[in-house]
Amino acid sequence: MDRAKKDELLETCAKKYKEIDMSKKKQMLENRRKKFKEMDTSKKKQRLNRKAVKSRKSYDSMDCEKKEKYLNVIRNQSAIAHQNKKVPKLHADVCISQFCQKIKGRYYVCTVCNRMLYRKSVLIFNKQKYVNFNIQNMKVKNDHRS
Repeated sequence: MDRAKKDELLETCAKKYKEIDMSKKKQMLENRRKKFKEMDTSKKKQRLNRKAVKSRKSYDSMDCEKKEKYLNVIRNQSAIAHQNKKVPKLHADVCISQFCQKIKGRYYVCTVCNRMLYRKSVLIFNKQKYVNFNIQNMKVKNDHRS
């Protein structure tokens, strides 16, 4: 297909899409999402790779002014999305203080080495699992062996 026919086809498709009502557009998007979810993982990877290569080629072919405009649009979109999420910005000091609050006073002492450790690194000592061990019995057994 030559370039003129392709451009004409794209324009007609864009016009048709603009004329469709919102409920139909939402239904079309849902159908696309379902197809993508049901798609094989290898096909998904191929499609995403093709899309990435295509977008990279179009970006590389842009001149500097178009690139700057494109980047500004993307920055604005990401800023709007970030504001909509209402995610509080955390600074390093706040994160460190939260970490210290969480681990404060939560130490567990190992019965073998008497070190203070975190809960995940210590196993619970259960006395009932271990039999009372008598040292005299051990000496007697060792004497019989020799």
